Amino acid sequence: MLSSGRFDPVRFLEKLDAKVYGIDLHWLVHAQGALKVASIVKRKHPNSIVMLGGLTASYYWREILENYSYVDVVMLGDTTEAPVEKLIENIGDESSFREIPNLAWRNDGRILFNGFAYVPEEFSHLINPRILVSNAIKTRDIFMTVPYYGFVKKPIVAILTVKGCLYNCVTCGGSCYTYQKYYGRTKPAFKKPEIVKAEVEELSGIIDAPIFVVGDLTMAGSKYASDLLKALGGLGLENEIFFEVYRPVNREILRFMRRVSDKVYLQISPESPYEDVRSAFGRNYDNSTLEKMISSALDVGLERLDLYFMTGLPKQTYRKAVGVAKY
Repeated sequence: MLSSGRFDPVRFLEKLDAKVYGIDLHWLVHAQGALKVASIVKRKHPNSIVMLGGLTASYYWREILENYSYVDVVMLGDTTEAPVEKLIENIGDESSFREIPNLAWRNDGRILFNGFAYVPEEFSHLINPRILVSNAIKTRDIFMTVPYYGFVKKPIVAILTVKGCLYNCVTCGGSCYTYQKYYGRTKPAFKKPEIVKAEVEELSGIIDAPIFVVGDLTMAGSKYASDLLKALGGLGLENEIFFEVYRPVNREILRFMRRVSDKVYLQISPESPYEDVRSAFGRNYDNSTLEKMISSALDVGLERLDLYFMTGLPKQTYRKAVGVAKY
């Protein structure tokens, strides 16, 4: 829609032909758009199943099914490939829907949830990035396959390394508490280092774009992080590489990061330079630990270090909010 003023979304959706239409509602900001697309799809394809999924859909599944009749089912959780496959296999036999894990659905006017029976403790299936290329060839329209507007001019790709979290930052919809209470995950699931390595290697071979390694590798332990970083360092990557950490890491980990590529960027979100505010937010480390990591990152030669701060936090007065700039 952003790349062409002539694009007609309703006509595009009308031309699609499927038994199930899956719509992503992961980020809350997409709620209006996801529901609008769902309503159009149901109007144009009344005999097909309209399904929502993603963390926001998982949190609000009951409200969605109670208030939006054009949404037939919600697939809950952070890993839904297998349940969705089972749903597709049983189209036309609603009696079997009771056996589909993670599914919220309607039956004779009643809203039912089958419970979280599918929450894998690891996710090590290899994601093949060449699917994006094949889809572009199949549709003959690259703008319908890229992940966001502007991707062609300024691409960035991501590798997911973990589902779940160890920490409880108060504004995060993916915190440890939130995962346990709403998504059925009691502990993080980490992707095996050899799978991450294979995905990074595959991506670097087909696109010269920055690669964002999503998730703090040290949550799985220093051995996991160092083993994975050593493996990535052996690839001879020319891509820019982004890493993120949720707490300051030691000099050894930073050295391993530096060896992955000539252009390595590190991101951390202290949220506030005031330790009481940071602690109330859920990040329990002091400024001396943070500043030691900053110094080490510069010493080992990281290309860039990004620090993120927020306003509107617990215990954050006006003085402490504007004090971020001074820090």
